[in-house]
Amino acid sequence: MGKLKEIRFVYAGSGISISEEGDNDFTAHISKTRKISIKQGKQFTPENLHKIYQMADSGNMVFSNDSSLGYLVLNPLRKPTKEYINSLTDEVIQLSVETVDGKEYVCTRDGHVFSDSPNKFRDIPHISNPEDKKYMLTSYTKEYDGQTLYRIRALKDFGSVKAGELGGYVAGEHNLSQYGNSWIQTDSKVFNLAYVGDNAIVRKSIMYGNAKAIENCRIIHTTMYGDSVIKGFAISNNSYIYHKSVICGESRVSGHLAFEGIIKDKVFIKDPGARITGNGIEISDEVQISENVKIDGHAKIRGKSRIMGNSEITDYAEISGEAIIKDNVCVGGKSRIWDNVILCGDVKVSGRALIRENASLYDKVLVSDAVEICGEAKIKDNAIIAGCSIVRGYAKVSGDAIITDYAQITSHAQIRGHAQIKGNAQLTEFVCICENSRIEGNVVLSGDTIVKGNTHISTQEQANKVIKPCISKTSSNEITL
Repeated sequence: MGKLKEIRFVYAGSGISISEEGDNDFTAHISKTRKISIKQGKQFTPENLHKIYQMADSGNMVFSNDSSLGYLVLNPLRKPTKEYINSLTDEVIQLSVETVDGKEYVCTRDGHVFSDSPNKFRDIPHISNPEDKKYMLTSYTKEYDGQTLYRIRALKDFGSVKAGELGGYVAGEHNLSQYGNSWIQTDSKVFNLAYVGDNAIVRKSIMYGNAKAIENCRIIHTTMYGDSVIKGFAISNNSYIYHKSVICGESRVSGHLAFEGIIKDKVFIKDPGARITGNGIEISDEVQISENVKIDGHAKIRGKSRIMGNSEITDYAEISGEAIIKDNVCVGGKSRIWDNVILCGDVKVSGRALIRENASLYDKVLVSDAVEICGEAKIKDNAIIAGCSIVRGYAKVSGDAIITDYAQITSHAQIRGHAQIKGNAQLTEFVCICENSRIEGNVVLSGDTIVKGNTHISTQEQANKVIKPCISKTSSNEITL
């Protein structure tokens, strides 16, 4: 028979480290999840190897400090048999009773020691379940909004819920499905005709009216009412969802009001200042909305558009593609913003305006009526674009310029200062109209032409006098914007 050797078990943060008499260092370890690892080449005596497996299978150690009761070093072995209900927060904590060195400790699932006296906590009741129900209504009740709500308790394991676990409050079994993995967690209330089904999870939220949470959605710190529906893999956090809102797909919604809207696919709405209060709104694809954005009316937003700042999208406006809208931009009417458009500053777009491709608008630009702005066009400062005018190509408009009626600004044309372009005027190539010049009527201006001062052109005859042949494909005689 071999010589007996002393064995040491020592707390090691992530579990228990082990050494045997004669070792220069620790030669084995038991993880918090009770997995054993032994240093390569090390051979414990049979007696000590048995003690190691016994410690992993049924033993434990308590790590404590002066400020608390401490923790079990290894995860608890036994299923929870006790529960603690916080009278202030209504939070429920399930507790296991573990024995260490002949002494009983009451601890949480992760090993936090609550007490050394199991009698301080009430037992989780053993309830028969002949109908194989998912949950039951308990005698724990709460008065809320003029009605009695009943706390639910799981009758069997499903999803991440364990048998005996307490959940939130319902008015009756019609509020939570007896099938699937759906669950109403602690401190949530679901009543009236509100319904939670499939695999939906509701946490710290209130649902009432005809609200529905179904499929794989997650409802967190949210108030839902009216005929609102959240489904798919959608997540709602710190939100108010009401009336006829529908949120679905893989959308992420946080801190906003949704009103008769549809939010789907991978929409991401964040920040507590965002407000969606429209009537028939549709938001889809991978849209991102943040900060203090306001959306109402029948607006449709899709693609990978990003809307931020204090921007407002109203009426029947449509935003799509990878458009960026920020600062204090206001888009309304039946205007359409497509592709890679950038709008920032105090830009206002209304009417039936169409802005697409790589166009960009900055500062206090005003766009209205049936305007089309496209290509690489850049508009900034206090410029006004109205009527049925078109600005496209690499055209640039700045200053207090006004373009209206059926005017067309194309190619590399530049309009700036207090210039006004009206009527059926067509400006192309490297034309530059600046200062107080006015171009109107059925006029065509092209080439490397500069019009400035107080010049007023209203006929083609007048235009021909200032037209110069284009001598450069890449630059104008005037400084570009």
